[in-house]
Amino acid sequence: MTKTAIILGSTRTGRVGAAVADWVHQQAIERGDAKYALLDLAEVGLPQIDEPIPPASGRYTQPYARAWAEPVAAYDGFAFVTPSTTAPPPAS
Repeated sequence: MTKTAIILGSTRTGRVGAAVADWVHQQAIERGDAKYALLDLAEVGLPQIDEPIPPASGRYTQPYARAWAEPVAAYDGFAFVTPSTTAPPPAS
């Protein structure tokens, strides 16, 4: 069966994306056509851009990068829940 990871991409304090990611995960599970898992980047502890070689090469130098890459490699597809970059319109 196909395995898809839903990745919550925000690590900000006060983020609201967790509720959105939970909803997406629940909707996906109800489809019943694949296995879905929710992965939260805030729980992984990956610093930004600290690998000297592009990560797509698979040649990681940091143990936390390897620790993230191993479980991610088991998935066939990915859906990303990312934060909005614009503020909502003011309330009328």
